[in-house]
Amino acid sequence: EVLDTMGVQRLYDASKLAVMEMSGSKLGRVQINIPYLSVDDKMQPKHLDLGISRNVLEAEFRDIVKLKIIPELLDATHTHTRKQEGILSQSMKQPVDVESLFSSIIMNVFEKSAQNPFALGGVLIVGGGARSPLFQNAVKKTFSNLAGEQFVQEKVVIPKNELVEELVVLGASLCVEEED
Repeated sequence: EVLDTMGVQRLYDASKLAVMEMSGSKLGRVQINIPYLSVDDKMQPKHLDLGISRNVLEAEFRDIVKLKIIPELLDATHTHTRKQEGILSQSMKQPVDVESLFSSIIMNVFEKSAQNPFALGGVLIVGGGARSPLFQNAVKKTFSNLAGEQFVQEKVVIPKNELVEELVVLGASLCVEEED
């Protein structure tokens, strides 16, 4: 039970900002500084001043994927209600890490659409995760495994930071047009 919801919100906001700072640049480390985050039993202020490195953040993310997300997806795949909408490929080994999870998800899309990577004109990577080198490398490795390194070099497009936001808006507008 969380008693200090404002403190938790400030911590969430600061951590989100730190992730965005690391993802949008070549910074290997960021500093999180939140003055007056909380108070102790004697009503003395508690401050947070903590540095976090990209390596630690990526290791934590890999652990969450491996220990929480993959087991939940595998469990959902085995239940009857979610099997029809399965996210993971039925023809690949069970995923064990970020890269194999992406491979399984993308392969599932190809299986359901009866397409292959070579039918694609290109793959544009945008959105919140697109800024993360971990995400970018996982996508590149996935398509390299499925279609080869030359495919990645020729068809996987990861725009620079200033273009990402514009492309997200453009993509959202296309989705709205399709719904109308």
